[in-house]
Amino acid sequence: TVTTAELNYVDGVTSAVQTQLDAKGAKAGGNTWTGSQIGTPTDVGTKTANFDFDLTTANNFKITIGANAKEFGFSGMANAVGQSGTIEVVNGAYTLKYGGEIHFVGGTAPTLTQSATSFLAYYVPSNSVVFVQHMLDVKAQS
Repeated sequence: TVTTAELNYVDGVTSAVQTQLDAKGAKAGGNTWTGSQIGTPTDVGTKTANFDFDLTTANNFKITIGANAKEFGFSGMANAVGQSGTIEVVNGAYTLKYGGEIHFVGGTAPTLTQSATSFLAYYVPSNSVVFVQHMLDVKAQS
């Protein structure tokens, strides 16, 4: 049988823990994780103008290219050193340009397959560079 004193003690500990959680709940800045993280890609919608992925808002993104010869790049890199993620690019038959901060593996920017979905994996090694590897025209097995 649990005594009233024991119940009061548990209630007091629970209240103290909740107070600490409430005080720590609004953390400024990024987190360092030791385990895997799963996140739903942030869909930035159809873009017909130049666009920067804000790395302070998410790791994984989805974008639909809706106009010819538009450029995309990254912002928020000063706070994203060490960050990695993916970008799903739905290309509606348009040519895409890339910001000067983007460095492609192999040194050559890819031509995304038109009317297809491609993926760009990225890593931010410094506050002015993003390394990118591409996976073009990704399809289900047939």
